[in-house]
Amino acid sequence: MFKEIHPLALQVILSTGVLNGILVVRSVEQCALALRSLILNDLDFNLEMKPDNYKLIDTVTRSTIRVISRNELLRNAFGAQYRREKEE
Repeated sequence: MFKEIHPLALQVILSTGVLNGILVVRSVEQCALALRSLILNDLDFNLEMKPDNYKLIDTVTRSTIRVISRNELLRNAFGAQYRREKEE
């Protein structure tokens, strides 16, 4: 539930508009693997192409790390908003 529908599972970085996820582990072993990969900058991901978006999924925890909309209008609206904020 936490990885899929919890309101904190995906968060927007307000300075860039990028939608980021979180790593959710279910065991001590999984936590150790995730921490090792983070420290060594050696995370492994799968790209899932859904009809509405692209999702970057961590292979160890199956957590969603990043989401990008496939809707061009929505993508452009977000891009324009965050470009405008940077210019101000």
